[in-house]
Amino acid sequence: MQLERPAVWQRMMGHADARLLMLGTPNGGSWAPMQVLSGDDSFGNMLVTFGAPFQDRSARALMARFPGFIQLQAALLDETLALSKQATWQALADDDLKRVRDNSWWHREEIQITSYSWGVPPQQVLDRAVALRKRLDAQAGGDLASFSDKVMLVLGQAKFTPDGYTFGDEGLVYLNAPDQGDGRVTVSSARLPGVRTWQLDCVHGDLSNAKQAFDAYRELLDTGSTTLLRPHVENPVSRGASASVRSRPSRERVVGPPPQEPRELLAAETQPSITPASRGAALQVTVINGDLSFIGQPLMLGHYRSLRLSGTEFVMNRLIGGAMDASLKVGLYPEPPGTHQIFVNSRTDPENPWQPPRPEAVIVAGLGGEGELRPADMVRTVRQATIAWAQRMTEVKSGDDADAPALFEIAATMIGSGGTGITVGQSAQLVAQGVREADDRLREANERAAIEHEADPKRAMHRRPRVGHLYLVELYLDRATEAWRSLQVQNTATPGRYAIANIVRSGTGALRRPLDSSYRGADYDFITAVTQAGPYDQATIAYTLDTKRARTEVRAQATQGPLLRELVARASNDQNTDRRIGRTLFQLLVPVEMESFLGGTTEMVIELDGGTAGIPWELLDTDAGGGGSAPPWAIRAKLLRKLRTNQFRQQVVDAEADASVLVIGEPECDPAVYPRLTGARDEASAVVASLTANGALDAQRVKALISPDDPDRFGADALTIVNSLLERDWRIVHIAGHGEPPELFGPVPLKPGDPPQQLVNPRGVVLSGNAFLGTREIHNMRTVPELVFINCCHLAARGLQEVLAGTYDRARFAANVAEELIEIGVRCVIAAGWAVEDEPAKVFATTFYQALLRGRRFVDAVADARMAAHALGGNTWAAYQCYGDPDWTFRRGVGDAQHPAPSLGDEFAAVASPPALALALESLAIKSRYQKAAKEKQRAKIRHLEERFGDLWGGMGVVAESFGLAWAETKGTAQAIAWYSKALAANDGSASIKAAEQLGNLRARLALEAVEQAQKKDGGPSDRQLTVARREIRSAIDVLEGLTKLQPSIERHNLCGSAWKRLALVAAISKRVADERSAIANMKKAYARAEALARDTNYAALFYPALNRMAAELIVDGSKPDWSRFDSRTLADVRESLALKARDDPDFWSFVGVIELRLFHAIAERRLGAERASIEQEFEELFTRVSSASMWSSVLDQTSFVLPRYAQRTKGAERNAAIQILARLRSYVRESGGG
Repeated sequence: MQLERPAVWQRMMGHADARLLMLGTPNGGSWAPMQVLSGDDSFGNMLVTFGAPFQDRSARALMARFPGFIQLQAALLDETLALSKQATWQALADDDLKRVRDNSWWHREEIQITSYSWGVPPQQVLDRAVALRKRLDAQAGGDLASFSDKVMLVLGQAKFTPDGYTFGDEGLVYLNAPDQGDGRVTVSSARLPGVRTWQLDCVHGDLSNAKQAFDAYRELLDTGSTTLLRPHVENPVSRGASASVRSRPSRERVVGPPPQEPRELLAAETQPSITPASRGAALQVTVINGDLSFIGQPLMLGHYRSLRLSGTEFVMNRLIGGAMDASLKVGLYPEPPGTHQIFVNSRTDPENPWQPPRPEAVIVAGLGGEGELRPADMVRTVRQATIAWAQRMTEVKSGDDADAPALFEIAATMIGSGGTGITVGQSAQLVAQGVREADDRLREANERAAIEHEADPKRAMHRRPRVGHLYLVELYLDRATEAWRSLQVQNTATPGRYAIANIVRSGTGALRRPLDSSYRGADYDFITAVTQAGPYDQATIAYTLDTKRARTEVRAQATQGPLLRELVARASNDQNTDRRIGRTLFQLLVPVEMESFLGGTTEMVIELDGGTAGIPWELLDTDAGGGGSAPPWAIRAKLLRKLRTNQFRQQVVDAEADASVLVIGEPECDPAVYPRLTGARDEASAVVASLTANGALDAQRVKALISPDDPDRFGADALTIVNSLLERDWRIVHIAGHGEPPELFGPVPLKPGDPPQQLVNPRGVVLSGNAFLGTREIHNMRTVPELVFINCCHLAARGLQEVLAGTYDRARFAANVAEELIEIGVRCVIAAGWAVEDEPAKVFATTFYQALLRGRRFVDAVADARMAAHALGGNTWAAYQCYGDPDWTFRRGVGDAQHPAPSLGDEFAAVASPPALALALESLAIKSRYQKAAKEKQRAKIRHLEERFGDLWGGMGVVAESFGLAWAETKGTAQAIAWYSKALAANDGSASIKAAEQLGNLRARLALEAVEQAQKKDGGPSDRQLTVARREIRSAIDVLEGLTKLQPSIERHNLCGSAWKRLALVAAISKRVADERSAIANMKKAYARAEALARDTNYAALFYPALNRMAAELIVDGSKPDWSRFDSRTLADVRESLALKARDDPDFWSFVGVIELRLFHAIAERRLGAERASIEQEFEELFTRVSSASMWSSVLDQTSFVLPRYAQRTKGAERNAAIQILARLRSYVRESGGG
């Protein structure tokens, strides 16, 4: 205006209160015009798409001729770039198009190639732009200064802002300045000399509609200044410290999700890929194949909507002391995506109080309902949960008056992969992306804090810790490998964002793969069956199968709509008892390749949409196999439904545990239209009796609105019903009466494309005065019941024309009361799909509630009710469509009933080959060793596998070895020896050398155990028992020493030393002194070889063979006059080894080892008498912290090997000290319950 209309400008600025507020104006130009013309600007590309398809070049050429548009271009006066010349633009465009032709093997058609063509500004347009730019530059340096006090500028802020271009091997790329602009205009381009400038935290496109800044804008215009925005300060962090980031938006892969709504197309600013040079070090990611129980970092895991913890959540809840389950029971647990909760682990292992809690904390991230999780929601959820942990660290450290660490490590499971829709590879990528985004935000927050602190030093600056390392933990190797491969792909697609470890790290307790071919975190199988339009508008059902046996996408199953509607009508008739219709429906609806999976399942949830919910899935039937009259498929499979819906209540308030139960039976309605329902009255009365029988529920907590037996008197009227429904919170609502389906207007749609009918009245449960209890009333309930049971003739029935309709009106289907209940957040819904018989209906309802009161899960209670109703004949049992959480239970102030363990046949149903059997046994062994599985239960499983497969495959070396390993880990030593012997004798030679190693060790151990058991009896062991023991141990030693000659190892030398020690103990019991001393001498040699090898290889557990060698040396050489005692180097090495163990992985043995070392050293120096008191004090302090009988028995065994022998050869204070220390240790074993 000042240049073109100076008089107007002067008159406007001459006013005393005149002010001009500029919002992110490109005073020095912008790179947006060039990006629009090269196809690299999202807004420009959207404008291009408004034209005809494949006419991008024409649209861009048109925009290139707009003088006002080109006048916004930056660097027009830069002679090096020469953007003032049309020839420069043409050369750039030609070179870019040539690269597209050379590198695109997919797009070869000219009509496609031209989509990448630039718009090139004509020279006359460029000349006008250059002329204006020169005038603007002169104005900024001269005439504008006199008005600078009346001009104000507000800058936006974005991660990146285009600030030039360059050429590389990949051709033209744009240079983006980090944190130096608003996404369109750089700070240097917007700033004007002498003009006061403020900063707003939003991108360029939002500056004019940022409502939070409107008051500041008004204050600037009114007063010329504001305290509501922070003044712009040059960024000291970014200035000169961060290199420009290269990007080419039109050539880069789209990493994030596509726009979900039209407005996102305009709102999103294109951001370049982040490189290490601009955003700091890449996120370190390591995949660990191991047991989560051994992870020390805070562990993030996901939670699909459920009322019971399963899988990883169940394990972690046990490890941290039950806090997660307690939180879930009171309704304080994350469920929707974006929610999270942190459970700090304050529980210590009583047998190892020195070890920090594992994990440090559990971070639970809400995932919503299974099958509903979107990738974008998963990334957001992980991001927010990671930031929350960083914030938690900052708060805790602030309370300690200490700074939080600069970096922290975090671990995560393969979140979401235990359900349907998310593979383990996708999970790994999304978790990594979410953590990386969290780290970016933490970095940005720290940079803003630094800038603000520099501008105002009095302002406190709290730096948040950033993510240093992400560990993705997976128990099964095949899943861990899949995750690692997916991360490598992600790393290639987004270079510089991640630093993926080049191997999958082996952790403790790892398994090779699940016994079943698929992996699910839940106990039930999950199937989706939703409608989709096939070729020629043919109605089809698309299935997704996610079971413990398989996970697969199945091709859509096509069927004839008219035929299906006829079968549904016949099947859902209350008089129909023909099971052939159910089998026909099964064959029509279920793809052949799915039949074996559905026929064999024991618990199943089927997710349906509006088009498939009208199918009576409960009536479908298939041959169960095995002959006989098996119950129908829905009963065998414990079938439950889940409704897929896009409408739901955002904030659900659940009923409290002390809420009541409302039972409505035959409410008043017009008798001229609706006959009396004695069956409904009897059912409601029976339900009340079941709920209050034997004090199950207090009668005051069950409100009954049931019609009287007198046929001339009616039940509760409409006002009473509605008032009762809304007057208080209800946990359960049971309704039995008449029902009416929605009233619709218009012709019934018979084929895809027909217009839907219009909803006139949603109707529902019939009440007095032509009123209904429907969705409008239910929706007004502020507190949501946990269970609603509706038994009305037609209430849940969808019209036959709605089955597999190609399109449908959502409002019409929302008129279904059951659907509305689900949408407002009711956990479980049971609704009758057709008219039911009175007696079976009453039996179904009473059996269902009786099962709930016994603590049965919803899925089990439904199965019990169906079975009971089915026994009475008819098809009433199948009329009930049951929706909800399989694991929901009705709690009465006590803990949840435990879900019955699956039968061993079901658990090992997937064992169908020798490798699968070996895998099953290996899994049992690892669970026994690392997961502390109950030994008796594990032994029962091993015996089951022996009975089924021992004769069939037990002759194979690898299978026999696996049986031996499984038995050994459950302390079944005799069984393990038998299987290891069989493994080594197998003709196929498939057993490993480890089998021989373990056989020798177990034979020596069992021989000594037999002698020690006999010694506890009167008379002690017989000469024959002692002879057999010596022979067994010598045979074991021969095996073990043969292996050390074949290939020495620390473990084998240790096993040899242990076997010689056992032989010495047997010799001592036999009173064969010479044999005892010889065995101890050989023990010393074996442990010395192990110690030497440990020292040569820097073995961390050097202390173990060293302490055992020292014990043997004290006995063999300690009494010799010429013994040189322990050298200082040995003592120092052992102390260092124990110290490292105590530092890195502290446990009982690392601390007791220090005391034993001091004990042995005191004996060697003949100073035990002088040091007895302090040694006893150290033992006492250790006992106060750990009082495990098994651990102190082991300590007593070791000291009993040394101290009695020392006491025999010494006297006085030394002898008394040995006796007293041994007595003290025996007292610890007694006090700890060890006998």
